[in-house]
Formats: sequence, structure tokens, C-alpha cells
Amino acid sequence: MLEDQMNWNELDSETHFVSMSGETLRRLVEKLDDSEVIDLAKKLATLMTRERMLYLFKRTDLDSYISYLQFVSKYQKLFSLEVRKDATDGKLSIVTKHDFGEKWSLWLENSIGEAVRVNFPSVQLEVEKSRNVVIFKLSFLPEENYNHHRW
Repeated sequence: MLEDQMNWNELDSETHFVSMSGETLRRLVEKLDDSEVIDLAKKLATLMTRERMLYLFKRTDLDSYISYLQFVSKYQKLFSLEVRKDATDGKLSIVTKHDFGEKWSLWLENSIGEAVRVNFPSVQLEVEKSRNVVIFKLSFLPEENYNHHRW
């Protein structure tokens, strides 16, 4: 646990993350209208995702993106994360669950969705969303066989 805290503190100081309570985040996001949430989520995803993957994992592939999401889930606690591959259709599901309400689901839908679209343009993306859960289903071209990956 101490090592985790040290890792987070190191990243926090280098990337200028600011800690705040979940309730504060929820209330701030609730003040925005939907178009502002969508615009901000997409802009930040485009600006920061590739940069963070390179910094943390020294590469920008789908594995490093999922590792980045796991990192965010573990240290920032903005959502819990489950990643699984469907044996029947081969789709990869990224399931995010949170307690921040509909606007946060809208944020995640657009932030993660935009990051996938921009950084992995050959991946087909479907999104299912509810008040506190967003599911991203990724499908791949046949030549991009992701069976060797850890999911």
C-alpha cells in the first residue's frame, strides 16, 4: 500500500493532478450542461491520453491504454473497471462503474470513447450507458487478432 501511495504521489506531482472528494467532482460536473461535458471530455482525452500512456508505459498500444485505465481506476478512484473478452463474438468489453451520476457517465462515454477513436482508429466501438455504468465494446479487424493479449 505504501508503494502504491508513493507511485501515485510521484505521478501526481509530475502530472499536476489535483485531489478532490468524489462528491466535489460530482457537483462540479453536474453544473455543466451536456454539451460542455462532452466537449471537455473529448478535448482532455485527445490531449492527455497518448501523453499519459507514453509516460507511464513507454508505448501507445491498446494494452497500455487498458493499463492506463486500470491505473486511473486504482489511484484516482473515478470508476471501477472490469475488462473481459467475450468468447463467442471476440469483442473486448471495458466496463466502468461509478457513483457520480448521469453526467459522469456522459463524461466517461465521451472521454474513453474519444481516446479509443483517436488512438486506435481501426477499432470498432459500441457504447452502452446507464446512470452509473458505461460499457465499451471493442471489436477488431481480423488481421488485428488480440487473442494473445492478457484479457
